[in-house]
Amino acid sequence: MLVQCPPETPIRIGLSEGGETAAIRTGETELTLFSTSTWAAKKCRVRARGFFTFIDANLISVIGVDNRVYMVDPRTGASRSSFAVPRAPLGPPAICGRSLCLATRSGDLSTVFVTDLAGHVQRQFSTIAMFASPADQLLCASPDGHWLVALGWDQAIVYEAGTWRKVADIKGGFSKGYFGGFLTLCAFRADGKVIALGNAEFQQTVETGTWKRKDVFPHPGHRAIALIAKPADPGFVALFGDGSLREYPDTLKVHWRDSNGPSGTCIAVALGKGGLLLTGWANGEVRRQTITHH
Repeated sequence: MLVQCPPETPIRIGLSEGGETAAIRTGETELTLFSTSTWAAKKCRVRARGFFTFIDANLISVIGVDNRVYMVDPRTGASRSSFAVPRAPLGPPAICGRSLCLATRSGDLSTVFVTDLAGHVQRQFSTIAMFASPADQLLCASPDGHWLVALGWDQAIVYEAGTWRKVADIKGGFSKGYFGGFLTLCAFRADGKVIALGNAEFQQTVETGTWKRKDVFPHPGHRAIALIAKPADPGFVALFGDGSLREYPDTLKVHWRDSNGPSGTCIAVALGKGGLLLTGWANGEVRRQTITHH
């Protein structure tokens, strides 16, 4: 076990792109930063809402309890700078190049504010309602920062970064009866050519650029917690509540399972290069392991 958080902590886990640093929400307003080479820990000096995103190995964007955006050095936990945004962010920022994209509530819809790293607003535009969504990440960016995806009810809208024009409206197939609804899962394949979208019960893969649906996978009996791009090859795995990673879209084929995992439900995950796997559990445990099958 890497760290024990208070039970029922809404754990969130992130890794820098190169895997040098892990960031973990370890308390209601506490963010802990770990060097993955030594696993030495530093407390972030900002009281955080639990929303954060790595910009690069040396900078992490953190939303404070005061709703300001803080630029934090992950090596020290100290804030280098901060700025206010016009309205309270609904979730962590998505990073498109050197631009931050923040979702905020605007009446019955949502507004995306695009800022530079100093907080200067470059663009704002209305998008689908996201304020009632249970998704941890409402806005998702492609690895190359070229596409931005907004997740809503039974719908995802894709924007082209820079112009911020809408290029795709992926609607339908994510709900049926009492199952599904809001999109809560989004992952771009490592090469950026395919995006996996969905929620606990329904997932689809979509080809970027053409935005054609490749596959549709309704799994009402399987509760997917996360969809994750494999770092080393063009594929995905899905995390389930028992802590198992399963080949996606074949969610019946176990990719890896923690045979010594705690009882209860797995609620958070990050998968890094070299098979580094971090999982967070409802009992407050955060576990660190290395996957040999990846």
